[in-house]
Amino acid sequence: MVDNPDYQKKEAEFNIPEELKKLPRLPGVYLMHGPMDEIIYVGKAKNLRNRVKQYFQKSYKKSIKIQQMVSQIQRFEYIVVDSELEALVLESNLIKENKPRYNTVLKDDKSYPYIRFSVEEDYPRLFITRSKRNKRSKYYGPYTTVEQVREGIELLRKTLHIRNCNKIFSEEKPLARPCLY
Repeated sequence: MVDNPDYQKKEAEFNIPEELKKLPRLPGVYLMHGPMDEIIYVGKAKNLRNRVKQYFQKSYKKSIKIQQMVSQIQRFEYIVVDSELEALVLESNLIKENKPRYNTVLKDDKSYPYIRFSVEEDYPRLFITRSKRNKRSKYYGPYTTVEQVREGIELLRKTLHIRNCNKIFSEEKPLARPCLY
């Protein structure tokens, strides 16, 4: 057991079956805490109560990895959000921030598209990227599909009159033909 009296008190007060009854039937993100109160898993749900209860049901078929994780859960917490999309984004951010040991799929975010606004260029561009390499650029996302990003970029280009070509140029290197909206 842990020597930290605050942790022991928190662990003793958390009754998983009772806390499961209190979960709302709303979309959100849940965080599973293990020994030493570390976050061992972050997940999202359309219905928090149904999803979190599944982990603790004997009839629910679980992989060995999930069984091992459930055996370590000391407590859980949750964050209610307005939509499934918001839950997806929050889940992704919390996984990147906390790096829970049982989250393996989202630790690498290559599959999630972002909108990149290249503010470091003389004539900034908007485009799709899957990584955040340039620290001076502004990034928005992640998004669930590339189609959402394309639609968003197109709307921003038309509304804000941002150029749609990918050529890099500056006042010192003018282009032969215009490259504006």
